[in-house]
Amino acid sequence: MSTVYITKLNESFIRVVVDDPSITEDIYQSFRYKDPTHVPSRWNKWDGTVRMYDRNNGKMASGLLFLLLRWLKQSDYTYQVDEALRADLVTKVTREEINEWIDSLDVSDENGDSISPYDYQRESVYLTVKYQKLVLLAATSAGKSLIIYMIQRFYDMLYPDMKKLVVVPTTMLVNQLQKDFSDYSKRNGWPTHAKVHGICDGGMKVSPKPIYISTWQGIQDEGRDYFEDFGILTVDEAHGASAKKLTKMCEQSVNAFVRIGLTGTLKDNELHPIAVQACFGPAQRVVTTKELIDAGRATPVFVRQLVLSYNHEERIHMASGGKDGYALDFQKEVEFLFEHPWRNKVIVNLAKTLKGNSLFLFERVDSHLSVVEQLMKEAGLNVKVIHGEIKNDERELAKALAANNDNMMKLTFGSKFIWVEKSEQVPLTGGAFKLASDLTADDDIHEGWVNGRK
Repeated sequence: MSTVYITKLNESFIRVVVDDPSITEDIYQSFRYKDPTHVPSRWNKWDGTVRMYDRNNGKMASGLLFLLLRWLKQSDYTYQVDEALRADLVTKVTREEINEWIDSLDVSDENGDSISPYDYQRESVYLTVKYQKLVLLAATSAGKSLIIYMIQRFYDMLYPDMKKLVVVPTTMLVNQLQKDFSDYSKRNGWPTHAKVHGICDGGMKVSPKPIYISTWQGIQDEGRDYFEDFGILTVDEAHGASAKKLTKMCEQSVNAFVRIGLTGTLKDNELHPIAVQACFGPAQRVVTTKELIDAGRATPVFVRQLVLSYNHEERIHMASGGKDGYALDFQKEVEFLFEHPWRNKVIVNLAKTLKGNSLFLFERVDSHLSVVEQLMKEAGLNVKVIHGEIKNDERELAKALAANNDNMMKLTFGSKFIWVEKSEQVPLTGGAFKLASDLTADDDIHEGWVNGRK
C-alpha cells in the first residue's frame, strides 16, 4: 500500500501527499464539510461545501494534523510524518515543572495580594507549553485573562524579543486585559507598560514592545508581512475564528509556532469545530460551567423563557402579510417585532421589576436599542448604553457604575431624573455644597448644575 507523506510547509500549513489517487480522493472527501449557513443562489456557484484539503497541491491547515493522523490510523493507511514536523508535536515538560514556574511568578490581584492560580488555569499553561497548538475550552468565569497572562509571561521569558499577538473581541477587553496584566504584576514587578502594546480606536499598529493586544477588527486590514512577525498567537473567544477575516489572520501568521485559541464552547454543527481547530489545533476541555458552579467560582444560572402571545389580527398579518399573500419574510418579521410598542413595553416593565444590575442585549442599535433606551429613561431607569460607537472612557464609566450600583442614587425633579453617586458633592443655591446622600426635599439644588446634568 502507498504511504501518505506529511511534511511541514510553515506554522500555518502542512502538505499531505500520496502517489495513490484513490487515497488522495479519500482524504479529500473525508475532510469536506457542509456550511450550515449556506443559502443556495443562482448568482453564486459555490455549493456550500468547505474543503479542508487541497487535492491539487496537498495543502492542509496545520491545526488539523492530529485529526488527520487519527483518521489515517482508523482508515488503516500507512503514513510517515516528516522529522521536522514530528519534533513540533510534543514538548517534553512535566506538570510539576510548570507548577513550580507558575508559583515563582508570584501573581497578585488588583489589591496587590498574592493569588494562586486554580488547577485548570495551571493545566491550561501546561497543555499550551506541551502541545503549542490547541484550543482551550474554558467556560465563562474561568479566569481566562490570567491564563493568557501566564502564557505570555512564559514565552516572554523564553523569547523576550519575539513578537506576540493577543487577539480579543472588543476594544473594552483590550483595555481590560492591559489592566489585568498590571494587576497580576503588582507583586512580581513585571513591567507591563514596557512590555504590552494595546491597539484600539485607531491606535498605532506597530510598537517596539513585544506583546500586542488588539481586536481582530483593529488589524484586519494589515498585510501578510505584518502577521509574519508574530511567533506566538493567542486568540480569546476563538469560536470567532471561523469568520473569514480572523481565519485569514491565523493563516497569515506563518511563523506563529505557538497558536492558542480560548473559548467557552464550539457550535454544535459539523463545520464550526473543525474550522476553529484548523486555525489552532485540537480542542481540549479544561473546565466546564458546572465545575465552576460546583466549586463556587461561577454564579448558578436559571433560564426563564418568556413567550409573548399576539392578537389574532397580528398573527394573520405575520402569516399572510408578505408578498403575494405569503408570510412575512425574515427581515419584515424582525422589523415588525422591533417596532411593536406592546413588546417593547414588556421589555421595559421587565427591567423595572429586576433588582441590581441587569443586562439587556439587542441585535440592532438604531431600530431597537435606541427605542427601548428612551422608553427605559422615561420610566426613570438608570440606563447605560454600550455599542460600537461608544468610546472607551464611556465604556469604563458604565462598567464602574455597574460595579458600584449600591453607591448610586436618583434625584427627582418633576418628571426628570438624575443619577449621581451618593458621595458626590451637590451644589445648592447660595454656594453651599451637600453630600447627595444627605439631601432632603427641602434642599434647593443649584439650577445650573441640574440643567447641566440632564
